[in-house]
Amino acid sequence: MSELTSIKEIQSGQLELLEAAGYVELRHLVEVDPEVLHGELKKANDMLAILDEAPDLDEVRTWVARARGDDEVPAEEMEEEAADPDAPVEWVNYEADPDVQDMIEKAPVALPIPNRQLAERGIPPTEVGIAPVLNRAAGDLDVRVSTGAAEKKKSDPGLTPRAKESGVVQVANFRNVERRGIDAGRVRSLEDARSGTTAVQPLQAPQPADEDDRIRLLRTAREKTNRGKNPESRSFVRGVLHDLPVQVWFGCFFVVLFQLLVPLAIVSAPLLILSDQKPEEFSWVPSWILAFPIAVPVAGLLCLMTSCRVKCRVCGQKVLLPRHCRKNVKAHHVPGLGYILPLAVHTLLFRWFNCTFCGTSVRIKE
Repeated sequence: MSELTSIKEIQSGQLELLEAAGYVELRHLVEVDPEVLHGELKKANDMLAILDEAPDLDEVRTWVARARGDDEVPAEEMEEEAADPDAPVEWVNYEADPDVQDMIEKAPVALPIPNRQLAERGIPPTEVGIAPVLNRAAGDLDVRVSTGAAEKKKSDPGLTPRAKESGVVQVANFRNVERRGIDAGRVRSLEDARSGTTAVQPLQAPQPADEDDRIRLLRTAREKTNRGKNPESRSFVRGVLHDLPVQVWFGCFFVVLFQLLVPLAIVSAPLLILSDQKPEEFSWVPSWILAFPIAVPVAGLLCLMTSCRVKCRVCGQKVLLPRHCRKNVKAHHVPGLGYILPLAVHTLLFRWFNCTFCGTSVRIKE
């Protein structure tokens, strides 16, 4: 319970206001001036809105008088202060005290807090403690020294001599820290910078891809694959490497096979019927063309199974299935045959193709 409750004139709301302003003990009221205390309470109440109206100056003077009476202040000192209120204050330098020096050496470092940060968090200035000026103080000083912190600090080898002497500021030691990520050979000197001359190193041609360099192989073909070929010709293998080249090859193969068997089956079916109905006139029709109508459903099933899995390496679209959309200008197209058969034939012949939808060159050969 607060010591201020011993003053009967202080009500509960006023007691809360005093604690918010930082006055929690009787000695705080004894040392403060009534006018100063009244101003601080008014500011604290305006900010925190604890009371409807701040205490007036007469009430504050009554509190201070009661506190000084309860704190057993000698009557002689009270009379001297009343008789000579303008007497000069004797300032004391506590930094010369060995106990205070020990306290400063073991005290943590206090960092200043911006006023904007206090306002954003809703902390009133009255709640922030005020540190006494040790070399110019006008009162007694409560010195509290922790022995455990002192032993820990003395055993810390990372402190510099300056930090050990002051005990307030710890200076970081960067002498043993190595700089990383900076090539000193590439840093220009001050003489070169002032002269204005710039040394430009010539660009080196890219070295050929290594046989085991998988990343480079995904972007460009091997050097021996296109050796002696014209880069503008279709036989020049280009584009990114497909992750499933065997699957792409089988898909294109069965697409071509199915689209070749369909017209052959259409032609061979009536010939077989006529040779059966009129054997004298169509005796020249061989019986082995029966294989074309029989192979159509088998080839169609294989074509459907493989073409559904062939996708572009870049956009992921199924390039061997028909789709009603706008095609890329680089797509393989033959009037009357569409897009799928030209792409499949081009892939089987040259081992690369342009995607029908995104136009990216994709190869199936390393």
